Amino acid sequence: MRSATIGAMGAAPNVESLQRELRREQKRLLLLRDLSTAVSATLDLNEIVEIVLGRMTALLGSERATLYVLDDETGELWARVPNEGGDDLEIRLRVGDGLAGWCAREGVLVNIPDAYADPRFSGAWDKKSGFRTRAILCVPLKNPSGRVVGVLQALNKADGPFDAEDEALIESLGAQIAVAIENSKLFLSVVGKNMELLEAKEQLETKVRELAVLFEIAHVASVSLDVDELVRGALRGAMRAVDAGAAAALHRRGTPG
Repeated sequence: MRSATIGAMGAAPNVESLQRELRREQKRLLLLRDLSTAVSATLDLNEIVEIVLGRMTALLGSERATLYVLDDETGELWARVPNEGGDDLEIRLRVGDGLAGWCAREGVLVNIPDAYADPRFSGAWDKKSGFRTRAILCVPLKNPSGRVVGVLQALNKADGPFDAEDEALIESLGAQIAVAIENSKLFLSVVGKNMELLEAKEQLETKVRELAVLFEIAHVASVSLDVDELVRGALRGAMRAVDAGAAAALHRRGTPG
């Protein structure tokens, strides 16, 4: 009887530990589902960045998260991070520079327990932001065709170095975020092209109206010797060209000498 009681007492801490682990995993699952839903619901790149950074720290238990996006025009990685002054600081890296740049160039996950012990790490942004980086976990964000579109980075896990479970989680998130970034860029590209087409259409319509005015003036001038009729014809063409409701002109006729 006593041995059974001792055995039960010895098992109790294990049950409590399992219950805590279960609650922790349930919380992470809810956060992960919330993040996936929120990222999938927007095409605004700035909003995607805010959503990711707002939830990544809770998911990975890190002090800070950074989302680098590849600028297609400059070929640089850019990100916004808070600094001591309160305003966001924009970071721009060439692909290959720093751990994030190396991650983007090589296209592989990086897990470093001591950032300053790694020669690829640059502490320049720590000095500018006032933040002290210790551990780094970053993953390249690849679109469905395998092209890197950014880098997702977590800094300084609260309870020790990042582990294999964290690596699996950030890779899973990275795949979803890469698709969201690609969709956002595609949407902006379509909008931009539509705006260009609309502007070109408006310019073409304006040119057509201007040519129509010139043609009408030339026609009136060729068939009429009356100055007043010529002016009225020109005014009619001008009204159509500028979509005006009325036009007026003063014409002072010369007096024969």
